[in-house]
Amino acid sequence: MIECKLYYFYSPHLIQIYEGFYRLAKKRLIKLKIEKIKGDPQKPILEVIIDNKYKVIYDTLDGFNWIEASVEENLEFFKKRFVNVDYYFKRSFSKILYKYAPSNCKIYPLGLNFSFDPSYFVLEWKYLVKNIVQKVWPIFYKIQSISIIKNKFPKLGYISEKLLLENFEFPPISTQNKVLFITRLFDPMKFPLCYREEVEKLNETRILIIRSCKKELKNIFTGGLYEDEYSLKVAKNLTISRNITRRSNFVKLIKLHNICISTTGLHKSIGWKFVEYVAASRAIITEPLFYQLPGNFKVDKNYLEFRNIDELLENIYTLLRDQGKIKDIMRANFYYYNMYVKPENLVLNTLLKIKNFLGKNDNIYSG
Repeated sequence: MIECKLYYFYSPHLIQIYEGFYRLAKKRLIKLKIEKIKGDPQKPILEVIIDNKYKVIYDTLDGFNWIEASVEENLEFFKKRFVNVDYYFKRSFSKILYKYAPSNCKIYPLGLNFSFDPSYFVLEWKYLVKNIVQKVWPIFYKIQSISIIKNKFPKLGYISEKLLLENFEFPPISTQNKVLFITRLFDPMKFPLCYREEVEKLNETRILIIRSCKKELKNIFTGGLYEDEYSLKVAKNLTISRNITRRSNFVKLIKLHNICISTTGLHKSIGWKFVEYVAASRAIITEPLFYQLPGNFKVDKNYLEFRNIDELLENIYTLLRDQGKIKDIMRANFYYYNMYVKPENLVLNTLLKIKNFLGKNDNIYSG
C-alpha cells in the first residue's frame, strides 16, 4: 500500500485533490498522513511525499503563473524552483514544460480542476462559519424580516449554499435543446501590466458572444454577465440577476441545457465552468483548449471548438440539428469525468503513473 504524506493548507483550487486523497484513504487504498502548513490560497501548489522518498507536486494554478511576470520569466522560475521534485502534475500542462523541467523531475498533465464543498472535515474558520450558517439558514429564512436582512447581508445567501461533488454530477441525459453561457468580466486594472491586454481580450470575447447569441438564438439562449461593479460599468445591459448567477442555481441551469458554451480563462486556463459542464455530461462548445489533458479528451468527441462568432453559431446549429451528436458528446464526457476528473480517480491516476514509472509490479490495491 502506498504511503502518502500530504502538506495541507487551504485553497479552493486544491479541494479536488484533498478530496481524492481522502476518498482513497477511506477505501484503504493508501495510507494517508496530513501535516498542516501555512500556504498561499492564491498559489495552490501542493506537496506530497510518497513512500517517505519521492516528492510529488500537484499544481492547480491558472496557467504559467508561479510569479507575476511574463510567460518566459515564469518558465525560468519553474526551471530553478523545483529542482528537488521527483514528479510534477500540472493542471495547466503544455509540452513546452518538458524543455524547462529540471533533469530529475518528471512532469505530467494533472487534468481538469474545479471546486466544491468537501466531504472531509475542514478545520478552517471560513468553513466552520459556513457550516453553522448552513444549519441555521433554513430556520433563519422563515423569519418575515428576512428580505431586509438579505438586502443588508447578501453574502449570507451564498454562504448558506452547500454544493457537494454529487450536486455537480449528472448522467448523459438530454433535457432541453437550449444554449447556456453565463460568465463574468475582469477589471484589467486589477492585474499587473503584463496581463492587461489578455484580460481585455477575454472580456471583449465574452461580451461579443453574449450579444451575438442573444440576437441570433433569442429564447433558446440563456446567458449574461455576473453583476459586479466592473460589469455594470462596461456592459450593464448584459448583466443578469444575482439569483440566477448563484452557484447552486447555475449548477441546476447547466443540467437544463443540452449545449453549454465555454471560453478561455485567465492565463489561458481551462476554467471551472468547463469542468462543471463535463461533470454534468453536457455537449460543450469552447474556444480551442490551450493546455493538454490526460486521457483521450478530444475535439469533436468531447467538445466542439470555435475561433470566431460564425464558427460558434455554426456549431450550435449543427448540434441543434443532430441530437445523435449531442448524445455522443454527453456520453463521452460522462465517461471522461468518471475516469479522469472524479477526485479519487484523478489522484489514483497520478499514483499509478508514479508506480508504473518506478517499474513496481505490486498492485496498488494490495495491503
